[in-house]
Amino acid sequence: MTPWVSSTPVLYSLAFPKGSPLTQFFTLGLLRLIEEGAVTRASRRWNKAAAAACVEPGETLGLGVERMVALFLVLAAGVVGAAAALVAEVLAKRRGGKSETSRGGGSE
Repeated sequence: MTPWVSSTPVLYSLAFPKGSPLTQFFTLGLLRLIEEGAVTRASRRWNKAAAAACVEPGETLGLGVERMVALFLVLAAGVVGAAAALVAEVLAKRRGGKSETSRGGGSE
């Protein structure tokens, strides 16, 4: 079985159950949006935003103060999280050790 290939350069798709009555309404609505130019306007807007966010091959983003501050904030959050985990483990071990010895459940 050969797959269906659209003759239009842009493909739009949405899945409906086989024999769904919604398929006809969706197709008509999409065709209307294409005829009114709404799809083209949205495509241009999204493509423009995507192109603005892209970096040319070989080009690098500058490592400014804002990026360094963000980097150090993430690093500091990791250090604080690790320290909190260490304190929690030490406290849990102390509580666990005391409860075992008070019950008389030492090593045999």
